[in-house]
Amino acid sequence: MKKKFLSIIASIFATSFAFTSCLNSSDAVDYETSPIIQSFSFDSIKVVNAPSAIGKNYPFSIDQIGKGDTALIYNVDSLPVNADLSKVKVNILTAGTATYNKNGKDTIWTSTDSLNFAKPISFTINAYNSDGSIYKKIYKISINVHKLDPDSLNWGKEAFYTGTGITGKQKSLVFNEKVFTFTDDNSGQVKVTFSTLTDGKSWAGLQAISGISEKADYSSVTAYNGSLYIVAEGNVYTSTDGISWTKNNGLSGNVKTLLTSFGGLLTGIETVGTDTKFCFTKDGQSWEVGESVPAEFPTTNISATSYTLKTNPNIQRAILMGDNASLGTKDTIAVPWSTFDGKSWVDLSTDVDYCPKSSNISILYYNNKFYAFGGKGETGFKAFYVSEEGRIWKKIEKKAIFPSSFSGRGDYSTIVDNNNFIWVIWSKTSQNNDEIWKGRINSLGFISL
Repeated sequence: MKKKFLSIIASIFATSFAFTSCLNSSDAVDYETSPIIQSFSFDSIKVVNAPSAIGKNYPFSIDQIGKGDTALIYNVDSLPVNADLSKVKVNILTAGTATYNKNGKDTIWTSTDSLNFAKPISFTINAYNSDGSIYKKIYKISINVHKLDPDSLNWGKEAFYTGTGITGKQKSLVFNEKVFTFTDDNSGQVKVTFSTLTDGKSWAGLQAISGISEKADYSSVTAYNGSLYIVAEGNVYTSTDGISWTKNNGLSGNVKTLLTSFGGLLTGIETVGTDTKFCFTKDGQSWEVGESVPAEFPTTNISATSYTLKTNPNIQRAILMGDNASLGTKDTIAVPWSTFDGKSWVDLSTDVDYCPKSSNISILYYNNKFYAFGGKGETGFKAFYVSEEGRIWKKIEKKAIFPSSFSGRGDYSTIVDNNNFIWVIWSKTSQNNDEIWKGRINSLGFISL
């Protein structure tokens, strides 16, 4: 049912009166003829341990019908957490005379008054009726304030796997509204488990994939165009359920690995003669060959993400990070590699403001930024590194941080779900259970009205 009301977004107008007085029976007050508040806004609001909030950034709506005889004024966008409401000046536009209760007495409001909105406040607008009688309209002020810091990332332990559990390296991805996690138990046999995105507590028992005679590479699994793809000794297999796989003859032959999918493309690396080349497919049936793969390009533990350009919604860009064993101890920087077409990848690294190297690194596009993290053992999961465009990276020192229990853990994988939760899926070790943790920046969970 639609609620019939007149909602007026507050703009900043000040109606000043030349005096403040407590009303009693001897006061003579001239009333106007319109008993409504036309607009209502705050001046600046102090915020504890943060810059002041500017009132115009938090507009108020006015429900002139309200409930019963009382109209309602409220802010749709909540004020920042820790906003100090004890002394706030307001701007009111009305043709009538506004009064409020101060120390138990009705007091005429003026624009210089500092009001305590930490306690309930109502304004009464006084105006003449056509017959000369005084009409009063009451407005209740409802102030919404965030209870959570919008920039903080909160974590919670979700569940344990059911069944055998994963004990080694793994890769997770979102496909058909499910989270699929693939692993290799070091016997050459890839296994899979899955859960729905809306659940994450009940998982299918860990089971071996079927239909592949060669040794498959669990880390190559990629979702593309309604199917899952995996590489097994140069050949490519596809699946619609993650369990049963069928060889894709058009893509098979000399494929070394799959990199990522984005913008209608599935990208990878294949051997062409004595060279290794980037490759991509637009139809899932045949490869188009790109440029030669640089010697420094990642070869293992590849993590990739993609996003749509802010300046052009028709263009997508992919960025990946990973390991390259040939670099040895010189591999101290987590080098981001970028592509728009899958034909060539560009090194985005710089000598300053870079993301340090960590084992089994992950990169996500989250909250309109790139987040990189990872590691293993005591040096792992110390902090997020964040970048606007994938080139300049900064360490996050506070608010968006990891639980202390993440340090010292082993293998993991990660995904982001439709509700902006980051999932960290941990493998089971002799010291730790196979846990699932979910975290989300608070502001991404706020409801926009």
